[in-house]
Amino acid sequence: MRSNYKLLSEELEAVLDHLPALVFYKDRDNRFLLVNKYVADAYGKTKAEMEGQSLSSFHDEETAERYHRDDLEVMASGDAKLNYEEEWRTAGGTRWVSTSKIPYFDADGRAKRIIGISIDITEKKHADALIQELIHRLEHEKRQAQENSLTDSLTQIPNRRYFDSTFKKEYFRLKRTKSPISILMIDIDYFKKYNDALGHVAGDACLKAVAACIQQCLLRPGDFAARYGGEEFCILLPDTDLNGADVMARRIVQAIADRNLPHPQSEASDRVSVSIGALTVFPSKLDNPDGLVAIADKALYRAKSKGRNRVELDFLYPDLDDLSGERGYISLSWNLSNISGCKELDLQHKSLIELSNRIIEKASAKAPLAETKADIERLLDQLKEHFAYEIEFLEKIQYPAASSHASIHASLLDKANRMITRYRDGTANLQDLLRFMVFDVAFEHMDQEDKKFFDFIPEDCKGVAGE
Repeated sequence: MRSNYKLLSEELEAVLDHLPALVFYKDRDNRFLLVNKYVADAYGKTKAEMEGQSLSSFHDEETAERYHRDDLEVMASGDAKLNYEEEWRTAGGTRWVSTSKIPYFDADGRAKRIIGISIDITEKKHADALIQELIHRLEHEKRQAQENSLTDSLTQIPNRRYFDSTFKKEYFRLKRTKSPISILMIDIDYFKKYNDALGHVAGDACLKAVAACIQQCLLRPGDFAARYGGEEFCILLPDTDLNGADVMARRIVQAIADRNLPHPQSEASDRVSVSIGALTVFPSKLDNPDGLVAIADKALYRAKSKGRNRVELDFLYPDLDDLSGERGYISLSWNLSNISGCKELDLQHKSLIELSNRIIEKASAKAPLAETKADIERLLDQLKEHFAYEIEFLEKIQYPAASSHASIHASLLDKANRMITRYRDGTANLQDLLRFMVFDVAFEHMDQEDKKFFDFIPEDCKGVAGE
């Protein structure tokens, strides 16, 4: 019987020695009662040298105590602790193992010993780490590729692809909120001549400087600029009306002029300058944004055709037959920059702006057409009276450009007369008239041409005119 037991023990020992795992049998005093060949080889010992020895003979006190506490917890609970990963410090370096510990119960049902099996997973851990590193690198490269596909490599600002994508998202967001959105199309004046004169390296530096300047002008998180192609840039301004677009456009023109980049071949300025076309729309009145950039581009073309280094504005006014009560989607503003110092002129300018705003307000509120028409007639009468008074005043102060200013008045009055005639016979609409007042009279004439004579008004004439 004993020989059979010995034979069985030897066979079991042979099986354990051939298992590709570390197998050990320990008591409550942290002593090895049995180890297989893999354990002995890992410690650089023989099985006979290890069996009967405490774990503290092979590890520092802290490590041996940590393993012992873990064994005692398993024995105290009576539950196996399976497949947990842990570091294993050996003479050959740190390894990783997946360990399972199973309590061994005596005849009285008490757990006094523990059977442990540890599988070396060091190579697997290394492989997993390499896989994770590869995944991380691939994700990083993917992000970089996505960023590069949406970023202009020269100026490091968003490119046209990003602009088109973001514009659509913002457009439909603002369509729900019924807020305006403005687009600025920006072109560097005579950029080809700049390249021809100074070379492409200088041209690239110019593009970077203009892009940086545009970026610095953007003050709100939602505003963003993109390089649209070549020397053309575009800006998206959510929740921005026509006045806001005008302010931003002029800020950019001035900021780029202030950079004072010499341009030896420009016909618009001795410095690098830009032309800007601005468009304001109300998405709530349009199904989709298709074609809006082209309209902004037409405003840019007007700025270039009128001499460059300037701003041209446009807006899509909702159909007056399809208004749903929204108010204030466009208005003209009066501020300190409009004050000439001549009391009567300032009162007239302000009155024209207020009357124009009243017409817009009534149109948006669907006021009776007869009431709106009466205001239009009044507006044109006031415009004629104002132009006549202004020329008389300019001649009085001997403004050098009084005659050319009078020619501009004549052209505007001719356009106004033709427009009101068409409006009366039904061949023109209110929207055409509003465009005329907003752009031709308010933005172009009052805000640009009239300001040219402000500095020529003598102190003794301020407050005198019209008395």
